[in-house]
Amino acid sequence: MYAEALQVCPLCDAASLNLAGKYHEDEVYKVDDAEFKEFDKDFLPKKAVSGTPSQRKFLEIAAKLKQFKE
Repeated sequence: MYAEALQVCPLCDAASLNLAGKYHEDEVYKVDDAEFKEFDKDFLPKKAVSGTPSQRKFLEIAAKLKQFKE
């Protein structure tokens, strides 16, 4: 997966070294929805809020995900 938000911004001349790499998302980020809901029962109820500026920005960034082509 290519995620524009995870790209590096060079802060020095080392950028000319032609460094490269890949991001591999760990299995720990794959959460089972049923397990999450069960875990969440231990906490006080929360009011769901949507459409905040940070949520809109996140959705904008997430929409730019692309399959990585080797």
